Amino acid sequence: ISRDVDRWYCSVGVMECPRPESTQKVYARGGLDLNTHSAVFAHESGSLVFSIPPQLAKLHRQVAHTQRELSRRRRPKGQPQSENYKKTKLRLGKLYRTQRRVREDWLHKMTTQLAKSCARLTIEDLHVRGMTRAAKGNVEQPGKNVNAKSGLNRAILNAAFSECRRQLNYKADWYGCELVVADRFFPSSKRCSS
Repeated sequence: ISRDVDRWYCSVGVMECPRPESTQKVYARGGLDLNTHSAVFAHESGSLVFSIPPQLAKLHRQVAHTQRELSRRRRPKGQPQSENYKKTKLRLGKLYRTQRRVREDWLHKMTTQLAKSCARLTIEDLHVRGMTRAAKGNVEQPGKNVNAKSGLNRAILNAAFSECRRQLNYKADWYGCELVVADRFFPSSKRCSS
């Protein structure tokens, strides 16, 4: 049993669940390239672009606005919080939930379509932690372009590279797709810049 902002959910675990049947494949092989604004699936006869939903940008602005509003309503420690603070906190939680669900919906639809339609799918082994490392530096050598780097980090995390790979791992088994993970240092951009 879990609680998500203002709703309760009950989960039931089962030992064995029926798996979907392997599907007829449209593409013999293809590769998935993830970037900060879309996922591009390239195959023999062309490519498909899965753009990140534009609602996420709008929700991000609403979250930022609501966070500023919540910080203005905060009272010193020890004093009870006002009713308006509680309402704003609830509204912020609902915005986070909506943001998470929009992202999950996009990822599930994309990964299911890829696993169902491709016989052999190649993805990159991305080092997300290294890609989103802070640019602040230290006292002796302060970082450069810290604001730009924080925006890039947000975009990388918004694209959910790790979650995409996790979903493709189990959906590839479900739908009979062979998933190949290219080495992190494989020179794919050097071989084909287009």
